[in-house]
Amino acid sequence: MLALGLAGVGVAVFRGWGPTLIRLGIIRPTWWQSVYAMTVAMFVVLLGWPANVLTYLLTPHAYDAINAIQAKTETGLAVALVFAVLAGVSEETLFRGALQPRAGIVLTALLFAAIHLQYGATPILASVFVAGLAYGWLRQRMNTTTAIMAHASYDIAVSLPGGIGWFGLLLVAVGLAAIAFRADGHRWSRYVAPLATFGAFIVLGAGVIVVTGNNIAWKAFGTAAFLSGAIAVVLEGLRSRSIALGAGGLLAWLIAVAIMWSVPWPEQVWWLAPLAWAIAIAAGVGAWYRLASSGYESG
Repeated sequence: MLALGLAGVGVAVFRGWGPTLIRLGIIRPTWWQSVYAMTVAMFVVLLGWPANVLTYLLTPHAYDAINAIQAKTETGLAVALVFAVLAGVSEETLFRGALQPRAGIVLTALLFAAIHLQYGATPILASVFVAGLAYGWLRQRMNTTTAIMAHASYDIAVSLPGGIGWFGLLLVAVGLAAIAFRADGHRWSRYVAPLATFGAFIVLGAGVIVVTGNNIAWKAFGTAAFLSGAIAVVLEGLRSRSIALGAGGLLAWLIAVAIMWSVPWPEQVWWLAPLAWAIAIAAGVGAWYRLASSGYESG
C-alpha cells in the first residue's frame, strides 16, 4: 500500500521526494495536531464498543466468525505493535495521502472500508467506514501525518491487553506531543535517520518471526535495532560533548539488549522483565532525543 501510494503520485517519475511528500500531505506536524490525532484515536477506540455490541446482537454468527479469524491470526504483542504502526503509515499514505485529494473523503472512506471485508456486512465494518471519515477529516483540515498518528495510535491501543490500551494511548499522546513541541522549528534529518534504522530492524525481525516462527531471529533483529540506538546516542553524545548523558544512554540500550537475551524470569514476577525492558528503552530513547535536541539548540 505504501508503494502504491508513492507510485500513484509519481515518485521518481515526475515528482522528486520533496514534492511527493508535500502532495501526500506527509509533513512535520505541530504539537497541537498530535493532540487532535489522539482525540480522534480515542473516538475510534470508543466507537469499537457499540459496534461490537451491535454486531453481537444483530449478526451473532458473523460475530463468532470474526472472533475465530482473529484468534487464528493472533501474533505476539511485539509483532502486533509493529504491524499497528505499519498499518497506520501504509494505509493512510495510500488512502488519505494519495486518493483522498482526488476521490474525496466519502469515497476514500468507502474504499478504506472495502479492504476490511473480513468483518462482513456488520456494524463493525460500518465503524471502519466512520473511522475512515475521521481520518479523512484530519487529512483535509491538517495533513496526512496527523491521520497516520491517529490511525497508528488506535491500532497500538487495541493491540495492548485490556485497560493497558488506554494507558498506552495516553503515553503515545504525551510522547507525540512532546516530540512535536520540542522539534518545532528544527530540521528532522537528525531525528529521522536513527528512527528509520531502528524501525527497519524491528520490521525485518517482525517479518522473519511471522514467516518462520524463529524467535532467535526476532532477538537478533531486535538486538540490531537496540545497537543502532546505542550508536545514535554515542554519536550525539560526542557531537554535543555530553559524555555523561551519552554514556547513560549507551548503558540503557545495552541493558535492553541484555534483558532481551536473558532467561525467563520467575512466573510470579513475570511482569518485571517487560517493565525493566520498557524503562531501559525509554531511557535510551530519552537520552538520544535530549542530546539531539540540545545539538540543534546549541547549533
